Amino acid sequence: MARPKRSEVQIQDNMLKDLLSALCTNLKTIRESKQMTQKDLAYKSKLSLSTITAIEQKSLQNLNLSTLTAICTALKISPIELLSTRL
Repeated sequence: MARPKRSEVQIQDNMLKDLLSALCTNLKTIRESKQMTQKDLAYKSKLSLSTITAIEQKSLQNLNLSTLTAICTALKISPIELLSTRL
């Protein structure tokens, strides 16, 4: 398999950064629209408060699929809603 060109990697990195930024912003917006505190979301998603806070502050180092699923289930939304760049 050929290695991607540097410009292609940079575009992919930028797209991933944009997607993660949208997720962090959308999480706070959606959570607040449902009148939930971070503590409420942590409890309902069975995640730690520090995880929820880190995501909203864009400081979480690792975000996996199970975390994303737990958040979406707790908020009763689809992953597409959380990841949308057009919220």
